[in-house]
Amino acid sequence: MVHKYTFTYSQVRNIDIKLDLYLPEQKNANSEPTDASVSGSQTLISIPSLVFFHGGGLTAGNRELLPDLLRDEVLAASFAFISADYRLLFPFSARHIHQDVINLFKFLSNSLNKELLAQNPTNPPPYLISEKIFTVAGASAGAYPARLAALYASPRPCAIFSLYGIGGDLLSPFYVHQAPMTGWESNLGNNKIFLAPTAKDKESLLPGISECPMEVDPDIPNPAIPGHYERVRTLYVKMLESGTYLDHLMDYPGLGEMLLQAGMKDQRVDSSSSTSSSGSNSSSTEAQRKKKQKMEAAIPQEIRYLFPQLNIDSSFPPTYLVHGTNDKAVDCRESKEMAKRLCELGVKCEIVLAGGLGHAFDLPKVSGALGRVLWERYLGEVVPFLQKCVRMHKEKE
Repeated sequence: MVHKYTFTYSQVRNIDIKLDLYLPEQKNANSEPTDASVSGSQTLISIPSLVFFHGGGLTAGNRELLPDLLRDEVLAASFAFISADYRLLFPFSARHIHQDVINLFKFLSNSLNKELLAQNPTNPPPYLISEKIFTVAGASAGAYPARLAALYASPRPCAIFSLYGIGGDLLSPFYVHQAPMTGWESNLGNNKIFLAPTAKDKESLLPGISECPMEVDPDIPNPAIPGHYERVRTLYVKMLESGTYLDHLMDYPGLGEMLLQAGMKDQRVDSSSSTSSSGSNSSSTEAQRKKKQKMEAAIPQEIRYLFPQLNIDSSFPPTYLVHGTNDKAVDCRESKEMAKRLCELGVKCEIVLAGGLGHAFDLPKVSGALGRVLWERYLGEVVPFLQKCVRMHKEKE
């Protein structure tokens, strides 16, 4: 039996930002005892948690959008599973998502157990959560807040799992080049309410949202969520096609074009010098490295902390990456670049590439009955990896 509890971990502009806590049925768990007790006799055990952030392009989704198989395996390993909402783009930005991550972990480490016990005075929960030991995960766009948590949350997670995740390389051509997206519906519309809003449109988007269900009907507008259909079906792709995803993510108009131009600066000189010395792949790799350096240098100081790749060092938590090599929604090169960077820094990192598979390949709605088979093949070692990281973390304490 799974025990589910819902809490509000933050309130902003009258928006309740919520999380769902899943606890396993009580059994003999390899867990740490706490001082908490119920009725003076029953001592509760605290267990580590996996904090999960949902996908949806950062424009849509909610805490109910989660991989059921991951949750079930986490619970079977005597971990708590926590799925959290966070503020979505329009009118919010990465700065607000970062603050939600900080607030979430503050709530988890200081308040959740107290509220859990207060909610259930006569029916105590099977476990409490450890207020010191967390792991973190994100699927698709949810990997972005997960990476922010791995960098900035307190307590800092002792491991991170990214499932076809955003944020491994925000300077890739995927985000800054204007190009048609293949594999998506051809009529994306103009998404005017978001990308060219009138004063009335801007007003309608306030106060903002932290939940946007993925079930939509284009013929039945949702008055509670202006632009609901676009948020779910077209907005993310439209921003990628126009090269403005970073503009809206960072709330910095023109950022994508500015970074693109910075990368192209003196490109003619660089390319002529590299090809004169060598016509090999190494010259092309060097040119790409220099281009990336120019783009990094052009990022304004006030938003550099919101680019995970610029802030990772050797203290970054052990990382497990899974990505389909035919992913059209999030470029597989993001995970490859992240793995390369972590290995260079000496951070424990494992990457699993699902050959020929696309985005969300593990979900039943994408792969049908094959979903479980694909999960076991490509994601079967995720939870053992997290368990190992928790054991190593305990040994260091």
